[in-house]
Amino acid sequence: MVHPIAGACGKCGDDSVKQLAVGRRHQVFELPEIRPEVTEHQLMKGRCAGCGCRRHAGLPLDVPAGCLGPRAQAHLTTMTGVFQLSRRETERYAREVLHLDVSLGTISNTEAVVSRALAPAYREAKLAIREAPHVHADETGFQRKAQRTTTWIFSTLMLAVLCVGKDRSRRSRYRTLGRNFKGSLSTDRYAVYADIPAHRRQLCWAHILRVFVALVDEKDEETAKVGRRLLRAGQGVIHLYNSLRRGQIQRTRFDRCIRRYRHYLEQCVGRHRALPGLKTLAEAFLLTPASLWLFTTRPDVTPTNNMAERDLRPFVLRKRKTFFTQSWRGDRFIERFATAVQTCRKQARNVFDFVVSSLAGRQSLLPASDG
Repeated sequence: MVHPIAGACGKCGDDSVKQLAVGRRHQVFELPEIRPEVTEHQLMKGRCAGCGCRRHAGLPLDVPAGCLGPRAQAHLTTMTGVFQLSRRETERYAREVLHLDVSLGTISNTEAVVSRALAPAYREAKLAIREAPHVHADETGFQRKAQRTTTWIFSTLMLAVLCVGKDRSRRSRYRTLGRNFKGSLSTDRYAVYADIPAHRRQLCWAHILRVFVALVDEKDEETAKVGRRLLRAGQGVIHLYNSLRRGQIQRTRFDRCIRRYRHYLEQCVGRHRALPGLKTLAEAFLLTPASLWLFTTRPDVTPTNNMAERDLRPFVLRKRKTFFTQSWRGDRFIERFATAVQTCRKQARNVFDFVVSSLAGRQSLLPASDG
């Protein structure tokens, strides 16, 4: 839209204009009013002319069995799965913004349909995680019906697989990674990972620094003094790694300085292993040191487990602000949808478009119980 110069010149009063050109561009973005398109499919019925049996027409394969199409289903589940709205808030959003008169039951059944549509992609992601050379693993617990339940996260640079509603045992880890997992893991010091060989496990240095910080906060001055020494050395290790990653130091200098820090930390932790928190940490430094320094020999391994913790954070926020799920079907929706959201984010893909395309191949599914 072009807007001409209106009125007379404020300086001389002349209303004629010459040398016209675009002086400034002002763009306004507006959304059209959302109105659902309703398509009625009339299924004919009749009797066979030969034998008289009843006959009914069936829906084409590209027509959903329910009352919502793929984009409407993706809209509702994006509200509950990505933006973490409650089902009642989603019902209100659908009624006031999308002009869809849906019930809470319809939203729940839509989540089941989307969950089943995402099941093949979820299984593919689990298989890819099992073949990954290095995986970041973490877990978090939550209460459901007065029972303690655990959710696991397994992350790589391009994948994130969430497993909701499991226990916190080694068996649950096997269900996702398998018993014959050949890669390496970045983990915390939880004992369930103790069966991983030290040369295939990287302990998170962020957790180790927390132990050192706890020593600094102790009231005993001698303990705090040891904690400050260990904390400075641990922070020096992380600073060296970041400098190498940014290209600020050469690899030879990194290896030389790491050897010095390693010798100092092992000596200091070994001498003060009786201090609170250092007993189990001393076992890692002295008995399984390879699990602390794997990142120094492999460029694909980082010293912390922050990747898994970042991918798990949306789930943690969700469980704190809602009553979470109350059924097995709800668990499957959360883990599959969260896996799709985090993986699409890592791969710079649009999660809404991914859900729509997944639903397009599953149009004949009924909104029944999740399988």
